[in-house]
Amino acid sequence: MYGGKRLGWKDFQRFCEKESGGDLAWFFDQWVRSNAYLCYKIEAKDSIKEGEGYLSAIKISKLGTMTMPIPVKAVFEDGTEAVQSTGRFLDTNVLTFKSKAKLKEAVLDPEGKLAKLEEPLPPISPGAAEFLALGWDGKDSPAVYKAIKDEGIRNSNIWYRLGLDLFELGRYPESFDCFERVSGLHREGLEKFASLGWMGLLKDLQGKRPEALRYYQEALKYDTGKPARHDQFNITMDKKWLEDRLKKPFSLQTSVEIPSIPTAEDLVRIVAGLNWTKEGRTPLLVFEKTGGLGISDVHFWLKMGLLLFDSGNYTQAYKAFDQVFTIDSSALLKFTALVWMGHLLDSKSKETRRSNTTRRPSSTIPARP
Repeated sequence: MYGGKRLGWKDFQRFCEKESGGDLAWFFDQWVRSNAYLCYKIEAKDSIKEGEGYLSAIKISKLGTMTMPIPVKAVFEDGTEAVQSTGRFLDTNVLTFKSKAKLKEAVLDPEGKLAKLEEPLPPISPGAAEFLALGWDGKDSPAVYKAIKDEGIRNSNIWYRLGLDLFELGRYPESFDCFERVSGLHREGLEKFASLGWMGLLKDLQGKRPEALRYYQEALKYDTGKPARHDQFNITMDKKWLEDRLKKPFSLQTSVEIPSIPTAEDLVRIVAGLNWTKEGRTPLLVFEKTGGLGISDVHFWLKMGLLLFDSGNYTQAYKAFDQVFTIDSSALLKFTALVWMGHLLDSKSKETRRSNTTRRPSSTIPARP
């Protein structure tokens, strides 16, 4: 925020250029509009006697893909110091210092203000770089995986996120490969623990129970005492979760018991504990128990609508969203409910056309007046 207004990056660039009095396109092109990274290294240093003092030379090389003026501090044996910066346009700089004492050490970025890497990243193809430059949508994760799987990328955050996206799409072998790469990049810590847990989970889903057990047991060796939360999947990986997996295989469908004569509170509690997708027949079984209970919890009906849609029960999903529209007074939720109801009518219309083609009967979704 500036002057009570939101600034875009172009506004911010203009402001910075006005204050500095210079053209900063080179800076914003690298730091804001690219996937370039900063990596410099001191390649060599020397100090020779010159008259009554010393002449020292420090050689700095650019190893990354970004060019920046890098401050370099020379520390001398008598405790004195001097700082110079590299040139922005050179890949290799040699900075010279005159001093009374011999050079003791040289330090890059002595104040630690620059976001730089200590080692260069492996080079990647333009196609892979394009996918990674600005992130990706979950639906595009198979294409991203295909583009980067042979690139030697060692950023575990990329592989972890890609593993989650592929899991959500049901691409279990590719997801397993991503988490296996994460595990290989960490010797310990929460990432090691969670990646092994995911590897066990994915083997369970592929029906390979002995392998799943091996990964769960291995994950327990790296328990940090902290959970790995994945709320979008209703999964919290911790020691207890892994111990439960040793006793019972992971399943996408939540194990629930629906009372024969449930109360409204029973059903609200059950739905709150369900995942948001892939719950099979459970949402329909819960919906069939709601008659006459007068459930007024709008979040219950919203989640029910989404779960019923996910399981292909469009007529019941429509009725659940109709409850959201009827119960809630907020414009946002009414808008959301109406959009979903329209989407369901469209879906049902397409299904009806397909059914007429093959002469199959079709159930009816009532349109809201």
